[in-house]
Amino acid sequence: MYDFTQILAFFMFYAVVGWAVEVVYHAVTTGRFINRGFLNGPVCPIYGVGAVIVILLLTPLSDNLLLLYAGSVLLTSVLEFITGFILEKIFHQRWWDYTDEHFNIMGYVCLRFSLMWGFGCVFVMKIIQPAVILTVEKVPDTLRNICFIVYYGLFAVDIVITVAALAKIQARLRLANDADRLLNRIAEIIGSRLTTGTLKSMQELQEHKEQFEELKTRAGKATARISEGYEDFRKKAEVRTAELEKRYEELRSRALSCHRLENWDRLSFVQKRLEKAYPNLDLKRLMHISMSEKLKKIRTRLEDYLSRKEN
Repeated sequence: MYDFTQILAFFMFYAVVGWAVEVVYHAVTTGRFINRGFLNGPVCPIYGVGAVIVILLLTPLSDNLLLLYAGSVLLTSVLEFITGFILEKIFHQRWWDYTDEHFNIMGYVCLRFSLMWGFGCVFVMKIIQPAVILTVEKVPDTLRNICFIVYYGLFAVDIVITVAALAKIQARLRLANDADRLLNRIAEIIGSRLTTGTLKSMQELQEHKEQFEELKTRAGKATARISEGYEDFRKKAEVRTAELEKRYEELRSRALSCHRLENWDRLSFVQKRLEKAYPNLDLKRLMHISMSEKLKKIRTRLEDYLSRKEN
């Protein structure tokens, strides 16, 4: 139906027109210029491929608008789905995403845009394509060949540059993904160890807490027993001190009654002899410490001991 040169011309024309349509659409919707082409130049290959497929397969249906529309919706949807799927598998990123649209298929196609592609293809087949055919037929072969050489030469260079750039991006993405996986693994190892250590520390802390509570209970009981013993000791000490004082008073009374108080601090003959026999003895000094002073020292030491226990 069409020769190879006509197909090349159709691809060239619709690839450029498709790029222009994308630019206009995004200028209206976003208010700024966006180069939506796969390549760097003003060309969208998917539009050229889609237009050529629609023209080759649906020209026999061009007289039936309903079949032409239905075929256009189906063909463009299949082409868009396959292209989006392949691009994502190659570059691990989606070039477009219709996930937020109603009635979408895996985010690659959606009903709203498929219906729009159907209307666009009908418009192309009924209005634009007849004019393109006439134009292609009127262009001289020499001019057409020059246009092919320039266009497809730049197209090939653009493909090489774009693919090389995308390959670098892909390599960087792989490196970034590897780095992310490594960092995630490090985080998992550190986090796992921290978690394990924390749980173990909490368990040990709980065990130590239980041990501490047990020791605290034991210490409380021991303190209670010591306090009880201390009270018993204090009472006994007070009783003993009172007994010593009583005996002292009795002894002193007896001494006074015997009229020998003046000789209380004097050494006897035996004591003097012992001092002479054993020079290290100082019985005189011992005798100078009266019984009352001894009792006072006993009471003072006892009171000091009791005060330290209370503190």
